[in-house]
Amino acid sequence: MSIDDRLPEEPRTGQGPGGKDWLFGLAVTVLFATDLAYLKNLEGVQTAVRYYSQTPGVAAVHAIGFTVDLLVLATMAWWFVRPFRRYGPETILASLAAAGILACWAELLIALKALHGAVYRLDDLPFRPINNWGLIGVAVFGLYLVAKTDMRRLFGRGAFWAKVAVMVCLTGAQWMLFATVRAKVGV
Repeated sequence: MSIDDRLPEEPRTGQGPGGKDWLFGLAVTVLFATDLAYLKNLEGVQTAVRYYSQTPGVAAVHAIGFTVDLLVLATMAWWFVRPFRRYGPETILASLAAAGILACWAELLIALKALHGAVYRLDDLPFRPINNWGLIGVAVFGLYLVAKTDMRRLFGRGAFWAKVAVMVCLTGAQWMLFATVRAKVGV
């Protein structure tokens, strides 16, 4: 019996992270590393991204995004070193995934608002200069939440395909929401 085959009320047996958790940790590591490299490249001449980075609220949201990434990685390391008997780390990772989604969308909204009437353009939206690669980070965090959701009671053997459908729909909805917000702001 794998970890994902247990019913929610069954107690943990002291197992570490599963495959979905490891993939999530790897994806967050990649997002975090690329964000660090991207921020390091901001030094030097004044560019549109540097103007944007001076927008009020951007530094705070970037700090929140980095903190979420670091907490995900710390939770994964802690879980690997000391396996838990309850659902603590899964709940922590799910909460951090939700916080990561909120941080990405908060910065997307700040970026779109900052572009209205600005003398510069951010051509890489909805990906850069947003923390965690913007909508890619939202997809990583959202896909982890969907992957960890137990849909077997609703869909039985079709739970895998239900998760795939939900993932595709959520990713499409994120793109449509971004396009709608971008059109409303007039950027």
